[in-house]
Amino acid sequence: KEAVRQYPANSGALAARAHLGECYLKLAQEANEKLKSPESYADVQPHLLRAHQEWLELALDVYQKLAEHLERTVSKSPSPEEVRLLTQSLFEVAQCRFDLGEHAEALHLYQQLFQRYARQVESLHAFRRMFQCYYALPAAEKAAVLADIRAAARVALDELPTLPMEVFDPHQFGTREAWRTWLNDVQRYLERDGDKGS
Repeated sequence: KEAVRQYPANSGALAARAHLGECYLKLAQEANEKLKSPESYADVQPHLLRAHQEWLELALDVYQKLAEHLERTVSKSPSPEEVRLLTQSLFEVAQCRFDLGEHAEALHLYQQLFQRYARQVESLHAFRRMFQCYYALPAAEKAAVLADIRAAARVALDELPTLPMEVFDPHQFGTREAWRTWLNDVQRYLERDGDKGS
């Protein structure tokens, strides 16, 4: 944090800001892990809840400002590092919203990312998070967005064969075939949801 404040024009400042956001997320995760062990931290549960939210809000602020800065300043020929940082920041903003319980807003942001990164592997990751948000919504809100989620699932499946093999990372989520299996499972789940609401 101090390095970001003292050297805002330094060439490594953007990466440092992203690293600061990662540090806040790690602290939020640590607080959340302790919340899962109430027998060990019963006397500090309210403090941990506040800390978890505050760390997430700090991370959100960092990534939001970093994304806005990059959107304003990145040239028509951005460097690979600028592209990576912008993508990371946009996805982290959406995930912070989700982790803060703002599931509808997170879904909206992931829908924007799904469209922004159409025909790129990032669109698959955006759709995976869209489904996560959809699953967390109350029944009434699910019904309002079901058609959009089902349409996005069809698009993701249609675009899957067009993506080059090298973009699939087995260590992150899986192979093309793993994605196809998961997307088909999601489609069946959404069809059942549609039948419930009809």
